[in-house]
Amino acid sequence: MPEKPLFAYDYTKENVELVRQTCLSVSTKLGDLLDDLVVVGSLGLSPLLKEAETKKALEILTRDFVDPDSIGPSRVAQFQYNEPNPDLQADVAGYTRELLDKRSKAGS
Repeated sequence: MPEKPLFAYDYTKENVELVRQTCLSVSTKLGDLLDDLVVVGSLGLSPLLKEAETKKALEILTRDFVDPDSIGPSRVAQFQYNEPNPDLQADVAGYTRELLDKRSKAGS
């Protein structure tokens, strides 16, 4: 099996565009339902929220993704652009904070 590329620029332009279009399509559809999805998802997954693995994942998101200059957003920018990108890093951190905030408001 061939190794997967490590960076976005290692993919063909066609594959990158296909992924971009798919992500935009999915995010557009889900974006309108984000509040409902988070609440329904939190309720449906509430048993998982008590699992040690889930708690660890949430700790990692909090530790590594809520600050635009932390490792999570920095690696996303590195993957996407092969260099820092303050706008993308701010978006990644903001989306992570929003997700964590909505999860905590959902009662978990």
